[in-house]
Amino acid sequence: MQSQPAQERRKHPRRDASLVVSYRPKDPSDGYDITQTQNVSQGGMLLTTARAFEPGVQLDIQMRLTAQRPPHLAEGIAEAVTSTELVRSLI
Repeated sequence: MQSQPAQERRKHPRRDASLVVSYRPKDPSDGYDITQTQNVSQGGMLLTTARAFEPGVQLDIQMRLTAQRPPHLAEGIAEAVTSTELVRSLI
């Protein structure tokens, strides 16, 4: 039996989308970092971030919706589900 690709098993299909997102842990002492989404769905989005987050960490996010004129800024709270460090910091 052949397994289905990840996108085929999702409740909400992912769509490729490149949206600018500012994010930070819900800790006021941390400043915002900026990244872009790789894909989005009704159930979540894939972000490439500068660091790994533990599952369950809540992030304040601001996302620029560029399809609207002028661009609309959507704000919300996201929860990290999985996170992997791809490049280890040199510091």
